[in-house]
Amino acid sequence: MSEIPNLKLQEIPLNIALKAGDIFCFDCYIKLPNGKMVKVCQAEGQEMLNTFEKYKAKGVTTFYASKQDLVSFLKTYQQTFSQKVFDPGTVQKEKVETLSSSFDILKDTFINLKMDALAIEAAEATAKDSLRFILNVPNLFNFFKTFKANCSDEFMNSMMVNYISSMILDQYDWSSSEVKKKLAVAVLLADITLTKEDIVLLRQYEDSDPSKLPEHILNHPTTIAEIIRNSVHYGVPSEVAQIIEQHHELPLKAGFPNQLDTSRVTLFSAVQIISYYFIKEISAHNFDFNRLDLVILAMNSRFNKGNYGKVMKTLLTVITT
Repeated sequence: MSEIPNLKLQEIPLNIALKAGDIFCFDCYIKLPNGKMVKVCQAEGQEMLNTFEKYKAKGVTTFYASKQDLVSFLKTYQQTFSQKVFDPGTVQKEKVETLSSSFDILKDTFINLKMDALAIEAAEATAKDSLRFILNVPNLFNFFKTFKANCSDEFMNSMMVNYISSMILDQYDWSSSEVKKKLAVAVLLADITLTKEDIVLLRQYEDSDPSKLPEHILNHPTTIAEIIRNSVHYGVPSEVAQIIEQHHELPLKAGFPNQLDTSRVTLFSAVQIISYYFIKEISAHNFDFNRLDLVILAMNSRFNKGNYGKVMKTLLTVITT
């Protein structure tokens, strides 16, 4: 373990190191209590993971690497996780864990590593592969009940929202795989700036009283939409920003951040909102489809006008066919 003076390094949260350290192949460092940086390993594969586990046991929560090495790693990860998910030799449990890890790394790339461009690229790759995966699962709800322990709640929710959205979009003549991907990217990026604690607060007040939410949660749809709009050179369609900006709007101007009237919510955004609330309602009943009538009754009374009403009719077609 050698001291490294005057290095400008980027933090790597321990959860990223443990999820994907087997493909690290660069120098990693830790910070001593006196602020000095020391190199702890230059290894790869299982040896690298063993190193991270060893330092985790010692209470280390953060590693460091050069930004250049991290960029190279994240690009490599995007290329390799897809191969693992669709490898016939990979068991279902590992596929779910790989997809969930990809989602977690996507969030950490955005929040902790401050690499917006890479996060956007990763979102598009993850959206494409997750859609391909979930649309080949015969019963996604039973599937996720089985594998719930292997993935984060936020990831599971995103996948199910994308599943329902895709089924709804299939009912429209103008739909395509590219249209589905736009919405899937929006779903993955919609709450990307929020921590787990923020998500808990969001779920607590998003329906009852959004005004109780902290300003950074109230404004996150606008914040993320602006990042997307300022990143047009990465090729993200403008519809993605609009869906994100509207994804917490509700009828009767009850949503946020802009309290939009029903007439201003686009059909595309309504597909995402209806899908989200369907998953929210049915999950509250532990995916008991014998209670589907209660879910539909509650949603019909709320989402019965404008594009909300149009999408609700489409949802009914989807779930009763």
